[in-house]
Amino acid sequence: MRILSLALLAALSLGVAPARAQTFGTFTGAEPLPVNGRMFGVYLQTSQNVASIVSQLRLSFYPDVDFGFQGGLARQDYGNNNSKTTLRVGGDLKFVVAKPSANWPSSTRKSSGTLLTSAFSKLFS
Repeated sequence: MRILSLALLAALSLGVAPARAQTFGTFTGAEPLPVNGRMFGVYLQTSQNVASIVSQLRLSFYPDVDFGFQGGLARQDYGNNNSKTTLRVGGDLKFVVAKPSANWPSSTRKSSGTLLTSAFSKLFS
């Protein structure tokens, strides 16, 4: 059983890589905020066919756990003079799974979130 566990850990470790894309969600690093910590930010996201402004509020009331709320507007251009404005609202929870120690050399975090996007093409066209 121990050999199977080590083999599984080794196989999972080979696929580990840092995130290279910033998707809609947390706009901070992996480290949770300190207890009673608060953070606010406004972010401009642009690409070839989307421009959006998103704000984020992060809070922490418990050690090694924080959560955030995100919201903003995005304008997407579909070409041929066709575009939509959407309202983006979401939230996420981030917590520490393991801290560095002699037996485990890296810290592990888990984050999960949800996103709700509503189209307001009739209102903002």
